[in-house]
Amino acid sequence: MCRFGTNIRIFLSPSLQWLFKMTIYNFYIFNRLGTCIYYKEWKRVKQAGMQRDEEFKLMHGMLVSLRSFSSRLSTRNGYTCVIYPANYVPSLKFLMRFSQLLTALAFFILLCRQQQLRSYETSQYKMNYLETPTGLKMVLNTDPAASGVAELMKTIYQIYVDTVVRNPLINPSAELKSQLFDDYITDLIQKHHSF
Repeated sequence: MCRFGTNIRIFLSPSLQWLFKMTIYNFYIFNRLGTCIYYKEWKRVKQAGMQRDEEFKLMHGMLVSLRSFSSRLSTRNGYTCVIYPANYVPSLKFLMRFSQLLTALAFFILLCRQQQLRSYETSQYKMNYLETPTGLKMVLNTDPAASGVAELMKTIYQIYVDTVVRNPLINPSAELKSQLFDDYITDLIQKHHSF
């Protein structure tokens, strides 16, 4: 059953009810060069009407454009400090050893993160975006009402690290053909409450 307003009710057959639920449509992974190394779709209703390679290029081009657009319109200098570094990072002039300098710089980098594009939303879908420090870009297209997607994407990235990056037999920058990764992702997505 689907409600519109307060008095109108429409009863849908079970085969059509999934159209009105929160759902996850598809998932892309791009390497740092912009090549799509993994694609999976679940409940995608409308196809792009073009070859997959063209769709991947358009998606990556849109990501680059959105990132550029958002950074140019940013009201800050591009970095957001989580904690005031002056309170926690020791003064670099008092550091004597190179290892201490590296530790202080790593700590400062963790405290200040670059502003990032996280999502792009229309009335029909929401493009959720996660970019890792290594340049890996993940895109998960969902219903705009889907919740818990940021945590889901972090979990997907952890699965990627565990099954792809730590596997010496897989080249992380090449097309991803790991059945183990595919099974984990499919299982995770299908068990998610927004699926």
